[in-house]
Amino acid sequence: MIYRIAVTGLNATDDPNPGVAVIRSLRADPEWQNSLHIVGLAYDAMDTGIYSDGLLDEVYMLPYAYQGEGAFLHRMREIRQKTKIDVLIPNLDGELLNIIRSESLLNNIGIHVLVPSESSLKMHYKNVLADFCNANGIPAPRTQVIYDYKQLEDAGRALGYPFVVKGILHEAHTAYSLQQAHAYFDHVKNRWGIPLIAQQYISGEGRGVAALCNRKSRVIGAVAMRKLVVTEAGKGWAGVTVADKEIMALSMKILEGLKWVGPLELEFVREEKTGKLYLLEINPRFPSWIYLTARAGQNLVKSAVELSLGKTVKPFTTYKEGVVFIRHAIDEICDLERLAQIVDKGELVFKNNRKGTSEWSKNETSKSSTKNQPLLSTP
Repeated sequence: MIYRIAVTGLNATDDPNPGVAVIRSLRADPEWQNSLHIVGLAYDAMDTGIYSDGLLDEVYMLPYAYQGEGAFLHRMREIRQKTKIDVLIPNLDGELLNIIRSESLLNNIGIHVLVPSESSLKMHYKNVLADFCNANGIPAPRTQVIYDYKQLEDAGRALGYPFVVKGILHEAHTAYSLQQAHAYFDHVKNRWGIPLIAQQYISGEGRGVAALCNRKSRVIGAVAMRKLVVTEAGKGWAGVTVADKEIMALSMKILEGLKWVGPLELEFVREEKTGKLYLLEINPRFPSWIYLTARAGQNLVKSAVELSLGKTVKPFTTYKEGVVFIRHAIDEICDLERLAQIVDKGELVFKNNRKGTSEWSKNETSKSSTKNQPLLSTP
């Protein structure tokens, strides 16, 4: 049997999307090495995963996520006419609402997804997450929703400096002064809109939990990771799997309260002074370090595919401690003609990919409605 799986989130720069790690998890499984056909779905022709040899079998451009589920579904129908897709694994926060609202129609054309309900998804939004935490006894930093400079300044006085300025779905900056807070407020507002979030800054060690729940909201697997190296933006650049009963117990409590379906990441901080755990945020998809879970003994991505197809998956009970990931950057090299092809036609089809090559076939690539897709786009 060939599993034909579509994957989004193919950019792997300094703030990497999870897509490349998701595909690596699938291709690492010995049972599936000769049974996979991976379809990359990209919002940006410069997504680095498009140009990584041996990663993808086909690539198709998608319309902007903000164009709504109608545009998304129309494009998916076009793609489905060109290639079969059994399972779609979404890896970007901003596209999930479109996919959730399109789930039944995707099923009608043979594409299965494993996603939470719309109400569960909205509970992770940063402007309401504090209410969820308060209602369920989950320790979290003090948070205020802000719409303007006055509320921002009030938050600085209430929370103290430094404090964190966040968008509802994306981006976070630590402000050490009012001037910095104003600058970050303008930057995040202009990029993602309002409201924004002002959150108490807690100094401590970063932790993450990658988890997967089935359609009955039962936890199938979960792996905890301690961050060893973080970027200036707070993103984990190296980490190690750890056994942490406290963080696992807290994670199970959160998942139960959310009634979650599908993959997600929980981000925590263990306060340096007190050792207390705080939930910082929830990411409603696999994290960019998900390949670590496969190497630690829980291939959550493979399990997600099986759950999407309606298979019964036995929950994982253990994973290996002390497994380390260290991220690195490499230069992907390709001919200019390949880049021109994805920009002009919005599609690429590769040949002989199972042999580790990614020669693309111009004869197999046809024109589509995304011919005028901009070179750069934001999901």
